Amino acid sequence: MAYTDWGNGYKATVMKYVPTNEEPQPNPPMGSTNTNLLEFSPLKEFYTIGEEIVLNLYEYVHASSRFHRVDLWVAVEVPADEFYFRTPSWFAPFSLSPQPFKRSLENLEVTDPILNFEVIPGMGGTYTFYALLVQEGTNPSIDGFSVQRSNLAIISTTLAD
Repeated sequence: MAYTDWGNGYKATVMKYVPTNEEPQPNPPMGSTNTNLLEFSPLKEFYTIGEEIVLNLYEYVHASSRFHRVDLWVAVEVPADEFYFRTPSWFAPFSLSPQPFKRSLENLEVTDPILNFEVIPGMGGTYTFYALLVQEGTNPSIDGFSVQRSNLAIISTTLAD
């Protein structure tokens, strides 16, 4: 995740997730008023050629008013250390251009498919997926973590080559 680091002279900073063995937190009770939650479906640690990968994202959004809407950003870091951003288009589902996957969310509880494909030769390496809700109309890679309105959901997997 890239962001502007206020504590480092407003320079761009990149953070990489290092997984731990912590148990995932349970979903908030329905009716919770100030909680936004993002959670990826589980992935295996390793996939081989020919296996199918299915990744979904659970989104629970509760804005306190229509003036506090959020945008959903979803990205994948590929082995070449590039970030691809999930787009709303199924014809071009990922782009190198930073952009939100969904805009102007107010109240929502849904599970969205992020990807579904068969591992083919030449895709080997570690892939890390990120999801974050941010203040409507902002860009977390430019505006920093002050616009963050949810947990940062992160999940990784490794594909065989």
